Amino acid sequence: MFQKTPTQQEIAEKLGVSPTTLSLTLKDPDTTRVSESRRRQILDFVREHAPRLYPTKIRCRISLCLPEIGTYAGPVYGAIVEGVQKACRERDWRVDIRMGAGGQSREEILGDSPPDGVIAIVGRSPFEPLQELSEFVPVILLNGRAGGEVCDTLDLDNGSGVRQLLNVLHREGHRRIAFLFDHETGEEYRHHLRDRAETFFGALLLQGVPFSNEDFINVRDLSAAQAAPAYDAALAKLLAREDRPTAVFCFNDYCAANFINAVQRAGLRVPEDFSVTGYDDHSLSRQTDPQITTVRHDREQMGVEAVEALAHRIARPDSPRLILSQPAQLVLRGSHGARAEVAFSDVSAAGSSR
Repeated sequence: MFQKTPTQQEIAEKLGVSPTTLSLTLKDPDTTRVSESRRRQILDFVREHAPRLYPTKIRCRISLCLPEIGTYAGPVYGAIVEGVQKACRERDWRVDIRMGAGGQSREEILGDSPPDGVIAIVGRSPFEPLQELSEFVPVILLNGRAGGEVCDTLDLDNGSGVRQLLNVLHREGHRRIAFLFDHETGEEYRHHLRDRAETFFGALLLQGVPFSNEDFINVRDLSAAQAAPAYDAALAKLLAREDRPTAVFCFNDYCAANFINAVQRAGLRVPEDFSVTGYDDHSLSRQTDPQITTVRHDREQMGVEAVEALAHRIARPDSPRLILSQPAQLVLRGSHGARAEVAFSDVSAAGSSR
C-alpha cells in the first residue's frame, strides 16, 4: 500500500478523517473527543503501517513478576523494580507486582482481568508459566534467555564483565586463577553461572593461562556448615596446592566477601597474598576492607529498557523477537593487585637500572 512510512496527512486522507482527529488520537489514545470505533480504526492502521507514529503513552496495566527474593538478591532485583516503576510512571502505566510468581500458573497471573503485558524477572528457578503466558499477553523476560523463542528477552552481558576482570588480573601477572562459587547442584546451576564459568575458562584458554578442574571450586561441596567453615575449607584447599592460584575470581560479591574474610582469618592479606574479584557491585562489595573489585550492570536502566521493549511489543506484536543485553561496567577497587613475585621482580629490575 505504501512504499515508505506514510505521513500523518497521508494517513488522514487514507482513513477519511481530519488531521485534527488523527492528531488527537495519537496524542491521547483514550480521548473522548473521538469515538471509540474511530480511535480503534486509527490505532490499528497506524500500528500496521506507521509504527513509529504509534503512541507510546497508551495507558496500560502490566504485571511485574518477581521470584522469591533472598537477602543478597533483594537490592539486585530492587533496582530493576525501581527502573520499571520509573518508566511506567512516565508512561502513566499501572504496575501490579507479583511476588514469587515463577511457580504460579498462567491463570493465577492473568486473573479475572488480564494485564496488557508481563515483565518477568528470572531467579534461580525457571519462570514456569512462560510458554503458556506468552500465548495470551506480551512477555518480557529479564535476567534469563530461556524464553528467547517465545518472548523478548533482556539479559546481562556476563561475558563482557568476566573478560574485563580477567584482563585486569592477567595484566597484573596472575597466571593461576581459581573460579569460586557457592551454588547448590542441579537446577541451581543457572545460566549466569554457566555464562561466567564458560567465559572465564574460554578467556584463560585464549590467554594461554593454564587451568584444571581444581580451579573450579564450589564451596557447597566442601562443607555442609555455614559460610565461614565452607570458605575456610576452600582457602585451605588452595593453600595446599603446589601451584596455588594467586587470584580468585568469585561468581558474585557474596562469594568474594566471604573469601576475603577467610583469607584474613588465616592471617593472610588481600590483595598481597590473593587478589580477589567479585561480580554485581552489590552493597557488600563496599563493606569489606579492602573493598571489592567487581562488575556492575545498571539494573535500574535494565528495568527502564524492559518497559520500552514491552511498549514496542504492544505496538508491534508481529515484529521480530528482541534479544537484548545489559552492558557490563568494570569497578576497580582495592581487592586486586600485582602478583607478589611480579611486583618483586619489577622492583629489582628498577633498582638494577639505577
